[in-house]
Amino acid sequence: MEINKGRIAKNTLYLYSRFFLVIIVNLYSARIVLEELGATDFGLYNVVYSVVGCLALLSATLSSSTSRFITYELGRGSFERLKLTYSTTWVSHTILSLIVVLFAETVGLWYVCKVMIIPPDYFYIVQLVYQVSIISTVLSIMQIPFTSCVIAHESMSAYAYIGVFEAILKLASAIFLIYSCGYNKLLLYSLFLLLSSTVVFILYLIYSKFKFSEVSFSLKYDKSILVDILKFSGWNILANLCNVIAINGLSLLYNLFFSPIVVAAQTIAGQVASGLSQLTYNVRSAVNPQIIKLYANNSYRQSIDLTLSSADFLLDISIITCV
Repeated sequence: MEINKGRIAKNTLYLYSRFFLVIIVNLYSARIVLEELGATDFGLYNVVYSVVGCLALLSATLSSSTSRFITYELGRGSFERLKLTYSTTWVSHTILSLIVVLFAETVGLWYVCKVMIIPPDYFYIVQLVYQVSIISTVLSIMQIPFTSCVIAHESMSAYAYIGVFEAILKLASAIFLIYSCGYNKLLLYSLFLLLSSTVVFILYLIYSKFKFSEVSFSLKYDKSILVDILKFSGWNILANLCNVIAINGLSLLYNLFFSPIVVAAQTIAGQVASGLSQLTYNVRSAVNPQIIKLYANNSYRQSIDLTLSSADFLLDISIITCV
């Protein structure tokens, strides 16, 4: 198996095109949402979603593991093993969704009701927004196996198109707020985003189901594969925990000690920082599938060479970003 440099370059181009379009649309959408909701509503919205984000810590951890194991089986070329691996990841994410719902409706709900600082007039609306955020989080978790298949098969064009379409849907949700006089815009915006998440989930589901033969909804799973995925995920827990604390945990602390305006400012700053971090993530997403496939195919020398060359490129991007 040889390194396909042309595919890497093409996929990188798709991902960077997606990156620039998405970050421009998202930042413009954030401006409209902030103007329409106001600093208080915008801050409360992000704090509510931060509660569920903290509870969904394992989601980000399992995401990288799912992509890695599916890609590895693609490199090995065993379809039966690939299909079993996918069904195992599907079962694991279904279980994770149930766990998140359980904790969200107990620990998370207790935090929102008893600890979170909420203006009295917003208490009922915040409860509704919180329930909507749980549904959105479950959809994002169940979407991970589909997204992982798209990346593993290096279908970056579809990944880019759906990502841009998702950003456009979020922009449309923000624009709808301008014409939604007479309704509670905080609740309405959360419902619009839930609708957007549902549409994107369905798109990934349909694309993966008809494009990739291993995608199924079987409850069959392999215990050894599941254990390997969990072991591999263990190495990523600390990094993802730090990210959760830095993003969601910080929003919760700001809610306790500062006004919603401070939370709104921190959220916008976080969106910019997250956008910059995507510069390196895009290259990794384009290169990692081939690195894993080369390794799975016992092409160790090529896998190491591609790893080192991509690391040099990522270092250059990081230096440019810092400057």
